[in-house]
Amino acid sequence: MTLAQTTQNRLTRLLQLKLLVWLTQTRTGDLDELRLTNDQSALFAQIRHTGHFGSPETNPYFAVDFYGQIQNQLKQAHIVVTNHAYFVRHQPEKMGYLVVDEAHQLPDVAVSALAQTVDLGGIKRAMEQIKK
Repeated sequence: MTLAQTTQNRLTRLLQLKLLVWLTQTRTGDLDELRLTNDQSALFAQIRHTGHFGSPETNPYFAVDFYGQIQNQLKQAHIVVTNHAYFVRHQPEKMGYLVVDEAHQLPDVAVSALAQTVDLGGIKRAMEQIKK
């Protein structure tokens, strides 16, 4: 749990506090409610949903799992409105018609969303540590 970590910087601590307050108030779990300017914080990498939902018996948070709830709604929906990035990352298994607003942006968004990067400097530093 990230709250127990003592190595967090001041900005991460403030974000944790903001998230705790937001969790007591949100009805949808929509991160846009937080009005964050940068959701690429290392904290989000630590706390993001794993994609494993479990069951009411195995997951104590099953009933309040916003991501699980939206996935269930998505399966039952006749019309889904989403942005390019979410669509590219979470293509529905079955889809009827697709209407894309600003379709000319879809290829660039797809490349950006699905691209993987390698930190060569980090690999080099790790290899030097192993050598030592």
